[in-house]
Amino acid sequence: MSYELFIATRYLKSKRRTGFISLISYISIIGVTIGVAALIIVLSVMNGFETQVRNRIIGADAHIRLGTYKEDGITEVDSVVQKIRNIRHIAGISPYIMDKGMIRDASRTEGVIIRGIDPETVGQVSDLPQQIVHGGMYLGRVDVTGQENLPGIVLGRYLADRLFATLGDTVVVFSPGSAGVFVQPRAKQFTVAGIFETGLYEYDDIFAYIAIPEAQELFRIPGRVTGLEIKLDNFEKAAQVKVEIEEILGYPYFPAPGSRCTVICLAG
Repeated sequence: MSYELFIATRYLKSKRRTGFISLISYISIIGVTIGVAALIIVLSVMNGFETQVRNRIIGADAHIRLGTYKEDGITEVDSVVQKIRNIRHIAGISPYIMDKGMIRDASRTEGVIIRGIDPETVGQVSDLPQQIVHGGMYLGRVDVTGQENLPGIVLGRYLADRLFATLGDTVVVFSPGSAGVFVQPRAKQFTVAGIFETGLYEYDDIFAYIAIPEAQELFRIPGRVTGLEIKLDNFEKAAQVKVEIEEILGYPYFPAPGSRCTVICLAG
């Protein structure tokens, strides 16, 4: 028996007429126990909450983005991928296109961020395929009864709720940003092929995913993508991998501020 336990037992089991003191001791023990237990529970809940939020944000976005300084896109996608794919800690690479737009279903129109993705490789950099709660990643042209074949679109849960859109509905996506002063905004029809939920309202309320060829046509950027999304086997290695990418690709690649993930930009 340890010295501390011996002293505690000696006083707790004292035979003297100190019943009141013993009662105070028991109350103190109970109070300390409850206080310590509450502290442990609160810390555990906060740590678990932090882990969940971090995992959801990381799962919804890539660890590193490779883009262009002037945002004029990357054309030699395969060449860039070949140069960096063997860098240590890189687990996946996928091209993407991202721009703002409008989406309309029946009489409702909402603002949206359109992301063009490659369905075959997006699972390497994002948890999107596992986050679809209805439908699937059917971004190619699918049959819609009574209409021409339309490409698919995957909507965030709350965006779909605001549009009152369900699977199989036809929506129209507008690209005001691609229009010049005398150019009519580009519009394309899509059929709702899936609905995703990340658990983060900011993502589920604003994002919609379409295939890269459809995004290139919608935003008038044929043969180009906004950039590459890169996922690592350990997100804490992002700064290290960023430096290695800069060394391999050389000038004018450099980090750009203002992103949730580490961003590397190519000056155009």
